[in-house]
Amino acid sequence: TTATTTHMPNPAVGQPATKINDEITGGVDDLIGLTHLHEPAILHALRLRYDADIIYTNTGPILLAINPFKTMEGVYGKNLMDLYRQEGQERSHGGTKQSQSEIMANPSLPQTQSPNDKASPSIPKTDQGGTIPAIYLYRSNGRLPPHVYKAADDAYRAMIRGIEMSSAMKRGARARN
Repeated sequence: TTATTTHMPNPAVGQPATKINDEITGGVDDLIGLTHLHEPAILHALRLRYDADIIYTNTGPILLAINPFKTMEGVYGKNLMDLYRQEGQERSHGGTKQSQSEIMANPSLPQTQSPNDKASPSIPKTDQGGTIPAIYLYRSNGRLPPHVYKAADDAYRAMIRGIEMSSAMKRGARARN
């Protein structure tokens, strides 16, 4: 007799309709990208990410954080926070990279580039002088993975946009009077 093996597709990765990114543990940074958004698929993707020390995952606009129950070097620090702030600035300016004059005017920004850039990127350091783990740096799509710094930057930029819109509406109301 011949033994037959049936291979069941992994519920978190490998589904035909799921847009899988092989460099992302669990296949997706945002659980909304899973083909089947149900409890087993979500738990499996979170488990894969947790086992790889990736504690942040998006599900739409919500950031999920899983307590690693250990000290994780390079997950937090000024240089990493600056990377997320710089990415937020780029997104708010239509995805354009900062000019060299903008970088020179703000020396606190890390001198880094996404892997899509032609020049070789310099790897930012942690506050303690070590290297920030690659799982917290740019993906091949030029974006940073989910992180609390991204959530904070998004919230800050939304607040500023609201203030700017409110000011513009007040100016417009005064102009009509």
